[in-house]
Amino acid sequence: MLFNSFEYLVFLPVVFLLYWFVFRQLRWQNLLIVVASYVFYGWWDWRFLILIAFTTLCSYISGLQIEWQKAKLGGQIMDYCQYQHQYSYPWHLQVL
Repeated sequence: MLFNSFEYLVFLPVVFLLYWFVFRQLRWQNLLIVVASYVFYGWWDWRFLILIAFTTLCSYISGLQIEWQKAKLGGQIMDYCQYQHQYSYPWHLQVL
């Protein structure tokens, strides 16, 4: 399915309407987006489903590990990440 195809012209409004007007809970909305992504990529070439499934699995496992570390360290990891983000701005890219 390409962005300039008739299938996409039908697909996008259907997903949009389902997302905003049928599925009200965030969990169901997220599941709809994942399923719609699989349909979109699989429509073009089913072999890409393996790639997106692997990406989904890696992202899910990473999220679980981040949540586990966050609970284990009591938020210290988030403080560290915020500190690193705040003070590691690429100063060499700034206009002097």
